[in-house]
Amino acid sequence: MCGCEWILETADSTFDVGGDSAIAVDSMGAVHLSYLAHSGYNLKYARRAPAGGWTTETITSAGYVGRCTSIAVDSSGTIHVSYRDEPFSGQQGYNLWYARKPAGGSWTTEQVDNSVTVTTVAGCATSIALDASGVVHIAYSDPRGSQVKHAWRPAGGTWNTEAIDDGYAGSSSFLRISATGYAQVSYRKNTCLMFARRTSGGTWQTTTVTCDVRPGEDSSLVEDTNGGLHIAHRDTF
Repeated sequence: MCGCEWILETADSTFDVGGDSAIAVDSMGAVHLSYLAHSGYNLKYARRAPAGGWTTETITSAGYVGRCTSIAVDSSGTIHVSYRDEPFSGQQGYNLWYARKPAGGSWTTEQVDNSVTVTTVAGCATSIALDASGVVHIAYSDPRGSQVKHAWRPAGGTWNTEAIDDGYAGSSSFLRISATGYAQVSYRKNTCLMFARRTSGGTWQTTTVTCDVRPGEDSSLVEDTNGGLHIAHRDTF
């Protein structure tokens, strides 16, 4: 134990920002945030340099965007963000989107999956990670189909999507890449906390972790150096 104290900093002091925030730290020690600016329903980004000092910028302000953000930074310094939109000007929303900014470059955005379009959303869940080959993976919920889904895109390739599990599944999904390169997801299904791993053959193996006291909300998954899996979550009893 270091006996250290928490240091609190303001990353963005503009009005009504910070919703659905996500955080990542790159190999140089810079801190990266993605988050929603409620005042304009914009997707924003903040960076803290290793030496200190925050800078902020708007990733996109096209429509009502910035819900359910998740962020990752790869070894080249490219920033990857997954997020959802909301209904805007009579349009349906809750589609899955992806934003990317290479080191020294500009933000680009693209729609990953528009088949999840619904008028109401059950759960706010996107989770992004990259594997050692540079493949981008996103786990997310499809309220219309009551599914947890997986989208992936090889470097320079196109997006692919698939269902991981269905039957009122997918809220609060969280994705991690294992040490051996497999996508792993924790999520809620009905009243159970679930775990799924994608095999080398491209199929998903699902396991029930617990169904005790309505668990599974807001789960977070990590793998330790021995390959052990740890999931934090809250129950809704």
